[in-house]
Amino acid sequence: MGATERIGRGRSRRGRLLGSSFALFVLAGMILPLTSCNHAGPQVRILAGPVDACMSEGLSAAVGVNQLVSFEGRLVGEEFTPEECSWEWQFGDGGSADGTTAWHQYRSPGPTGSWEAELTVTAPDGARGFASATFEMEEPLCGYVIQAVGTCTRLVDRTPLPQPRPDIPESCQFVRHEAGVEAPWWEIPADETVYLLAELFALPGGVSQVECCWSIYFRGASRDGDPELVGVAEWREVALVEHADLCNAAVLLEIGPEDGMDDVGWYEVFARVTAPSTPARDYIGFLLYVTDGGGS
Repeated sequence: MGATERIGRGRSRRGRLLGSSFALFVLAGMILPLTSCNHAGPQVRILAGPVDACMSEGLSAAVGVNQLVSFEGRLVGEEFTPEECSWEWQFGDGGSADGTTAWHQYRSPGPTGSWEAELTVTAPDGARGFASATFEMEEPLCGYVIQAVGTCTRLVDRTPLPQPRPDIPESCQFVRHEAGVEAPWWEIPADETVYLLAELFALPGGVSQVECCWSIYFRGASRDGDPELVGVAEWREVALVEHADLCNAAVLLEIGPEDGMDDVGWYEVFARVTAPSTPARDYIGFLLYVTDGGGS
């Protein structure tokens, strides 16, 4: 049996688009542990898998920190209909959701390097059914920090580093917010092209270049809608900066209305960071809130 896939619609006017995907991993070497139990209630199973719009196949077998993961619950048998039941997801890291489908990001590898998601389905008569899925977290490629988001950039010579580095001047930076959501976010005005500067650090030895692919998802006005893929930026090679035992990279992203960010509301932006010399990878994740007025 192969992986099942559901393609969502994209709206970007630039770059290649891939849809959101669901997968039940059943091939050797691609199994995500799934269980289904019947406790005198509905029989339930979970279809779950990480979504990676930057990969041609759209799917991978392990989950990266900040990577978007899709979940779908299904009933086994015809005793109940999905509409008759209530659906509750617990993702193991404190996150939760309701409904037959859900989306989640794991922001850390966790204390054991894996997370277990649990689904509880309650029938009209109060009987419950349970299912779970365990996700092994990928070893990260490096660490990262988002330096700034703003409307302009400049190159600065940071001696003793051997080449100029991109920078976002304080005069055009947007305020970084932490409250209200589980990830840092910035409020930006509509119809504005903005720049994101991220610093990659502690890259492994022997890495001579890194590549980044950016995916942009629209989450709606209140961030409770299913993620809609609106844009995927093409692969961009990023030059490394090395000095003594320091091996860092500066990643600069330019995004705006031409990348599908033309509606007011929440956008989730991800960068899949890879290096040709190693299978390890990272996912940079952050949030933007697009307003119809000026940013704060």
